[in-house]
Amino acid sequence: MPSEAQCVIYHELQLSLARKVADKVLEGQLLETISQLYLSLGTECACRSALDYTKRSLGIFIDLQKKEKEAHAWLQAGKIYYILRQSELVDLYIHVAQNVVLYTGDPSLGLQLFEAAGDIFNGAWEREKAVSFYRDRVLALALAVTTGNCKAELQLQLCKKLVALLATLEKPQDGLEFAYMALALSITLGSRVLTPAPLACTPGDRLNEHVAYHWLAVLHHQLGQGKLAEQFYLKAL
Repeated sequence: MPSEAQCVIYHELQLSLARKVADKVLEGQLLETISQLYLSLGTECACRSALDYTKRSLGIFIDLQKKEKEAHAWLQAGKIYYILRQSELVDLYIHVAQNVVLYTGDPSLGLQLFEAAGDIFNGAWEREKAVSFYRDRVLALALAVTTGNCKAELQLQLCKKLVALLATLEKPQDGLEFAYMALALSITLGSRVLTPAPLACTPGDRLNEHVAYHWLAVLHHQLGQGKLAEQFYLKAL
């Protein structure tokens, strides 16, 4: 029986002990954890408490010059402002997080941040803003030097998020490119996990391919292209 409220009490005690021994690294980590616990409570009051702890952890990460932690803290504050529906501050905090990532010169961290920023906006309102973050990361991954299954899986994950979002926003024409990309990636990844004996392939090996066919059917149906939609629904089945 998990109890976030009870967890906060114990983490607050640990936080006070970390301050007594002047352990700034541990203090920053605990502030992060307590912020997440408050956020999981889901009330507006708890969100404001989470924001306070996030900002305190941000101050510590800035002092310790931990740029990756700092970027994530700026982003977390932006996420909380999104929940509180303060759109101007959301944009501001995400922009600062991006600047911090640029300072690190770490491209993989930048790609993570694109997706995380998209996830923030892929919520209850202003969902259109998520599209550009997802699209930018898909394009950046396409140009990335990394190879193999890892890159393809990341691209597929982003494409699926982007296609689902564009279908929900009823922008099927924009989603088709990424839906076909998701299908191609699914087939590629599926072929890599097949064993030499075809009968050894399990249904799970082709699940992503089935999902890609489903979203293609949805988008073509939204475009009024019934025959194509039917073909893709049958392929999914």
